[in-house]
Amino acid sequence: MEGKEDAMKKRICVTEKDIQKGEAACCNRCPVALALHRELGAEYFVGLLIGSGWVAFVADRGEDSLRLPVSCGDFAFRFDCGLAVEPFEFELDVPEAT
Repeated sequence: MEGKEDAMKKRICVTEKDIQKGEAACCNRCPVALALHRELGAEYFVGLLIGSGWVAFVADRGEDSLRLPVSCGDFAFRFDCGLAVEPFEFELDVPEAT
């Protein structure tokens, strides 16, 4: 996503409702995925992408991937482990067509 001129900043809000409706260890029904779907209007699969010497937390919908901030990975880890989590917000660079 970096360096694309057709990208815009979008604030994503993971709400209490997303947390209540979210499913642990479910890449398209976790609270972050639910918030992305609501805010961007497309279903994303949220998870780790591991490469040679790096790890990224990403949202993928087939034709594109969005690199998520570390706060999303931290949230998902806590949520999947059954630990307390709270609503939060983050910003993403998303394609304008999304």
